Amino acid sequence: MKSPNNKVNDLEPVNNVDIVQRLFKQRKNLLKYPGTWVRPTQETNFDKLLKDLDDTIPTPDLERFVSIFYPAEIRKGEGFEPTQMDADDILKNILGKDTFNPKSKPEKIPGGFLIRGTNQLKTGEELIDTLDNRMDKYCASFQLNASEEEQRRRTLNDRVGIIYCKDPTPIIVKDLPEDTEIFGESVLVLLGKDFTPATYSKNIALSASAFVSTLVFSIGCFGTTNDVPQQMLALFSGENNDLKFINSMLPSLIGSLFFIQMSNELGHILSAWQGKFKSTFTAWIPGVFLPGSGVVRSITSSPKNLQSLFDFGLTGPIFGIITSLLLLYVGLENTISMDAESFEYLPSLSLEYIKTSSLAAGIIDAALGGSILQLPTDAATSVKVSLDPLAIAGFCGLMVNALNLLPLGKTDGMRIATTLFGRFGSNIVQLLCFFTLVLAGLFGKDKSHILLAYALLSDLTFKFDNVTDLPTRTPLEVPCRNEIDSIDIPRVLLAITAWVLVALILIPAS
Repeated sequence: MKSPNNKVNDLEPVNNVDIVQRLFKQRKNLLKYPGTWVRPTQETNFDKLLKDLDDTIPTPDLERFVSIFYPAEIRKGEGFEPTQMDADDILKNILGKDTFNPKSKPEKIPGGFLIRGTNQLKTGEELIDTLDNRMDKYCASFQLNASEEEQRRRTLNDRVGIIYCKDPTPIIVKDLPEDTEIFGESVLVLLGKDFTPATYSKNIALSASAFVSTLVFSIGCFGTTNDVPQQMLALFSGENNDLKFINSMLPSLIGSLFFIQMSNELGHILSAWQGKFKSTFTAWIPGVFLPGSGVVRSITSSPKNLQSLFDFGLTGPIFGIITSLLLLYVGLENTISMDAESFEYLPSLSLEYIKTSSLAAGIIDAALGGSILQLPTDAATSVKVSLDPLAIAGFCGLMVNALNLLPLGKTDGMRIATTLFGRFGSNIVQLLCFFTLVLAGLFGKDKSHILLAYALLSDLTFKFDNVTDLPTRTPLEVPCRNEIDSIDIPRVLLAITAWVLVALILIPAS
């Protein structure tokens, strides 16, 4: 093929038309990819050549591609996103050859701007700290009662965040030079600082549904208790207004379930406070075959690094699991020491339901004499095990918090997976986890179908990207300030330990 100046290019890569059309659609400058095609000397001739090409190959939309990496909260529109003047100020006055040496002007992307260049410091942590210090000094150099332009620059640090991460824009994955990073080079991304999600009516509806599912589950645990079903039917029919059957055990069960969830939230709040970023309650998710599926807590400002995101994702469920184990222990002690009259009014769980967790079933079996798990498998459905409300709440808390540690949807487990495998790799892990749960639910020993239900209702949406031909999911977590430096080895070991604990909890007992 000849170039517009009628000189044959020395390099003749495979599928030239494919490469040019992709570059054109993605608004990329051809000169950034030396050696991939011809090097025209006149821009007008090059533009004409592109227009003459047959537009037959589909290419990714920039908005959709960026949404694979970042949630919709970063794209709030005017007033929340940095402007071109903000990006130019940062390029000229904050960056430099001694910090991040830019090699391009700010490029507009959905939600902000992208600046390509090279980190001149040793680590991403050092780069972010240095840029923050420069930003503080730059903003402080303008007077409070200054012109409108100076006021804009004075508030730059309050409005714009600098993210050091992998390139979230479309890339070519075929016929690349050997030194090209397939998953994106390290770049700076300028975004707004407010990632607070919009309050949707569906979140209110979800929370209301979760409350109802918790109430129904709790009342259902008294289904075999002495005369309670008959008294409830009489109550709902108006024949009996006596509420004595709703004794202290029902409020104790519901209160304990809420207490476990609050301990989970406390872990998140403390972790966010320690990491100096913000988070907020979004929705309480109802459960299927469980009182609930946990609470979605959204991060509303960027954590400083992957370590902070990891700590946030792990601390909440671990607080919940510890609280659940304590309640399970206390509840089993109460069950053993309870008098015969009170024992008749205890709520119960079926043996089949208890056996959905190897760890919890083993603890309950050991506390109650070691004979429950020895019963025949065909009797598991009909056998009911009476337990103190605290023990039932502890059992359910273990299941819910362990499920939240799985890398599915926008959960704490997905946050941990993101810190370990990156935004792209965590989607692959999520896909494997999803199919593992589906297969376990269909062909495994989970007769209560908790795993299958959680997988199908985990707000999971897989699709295949046109460029990478790999599965992706949106939305992911908000970006950290520094996503280049990996988490340390102790946190990797903590993640492995946590997932081993999750396996012990969620693998059904034989």
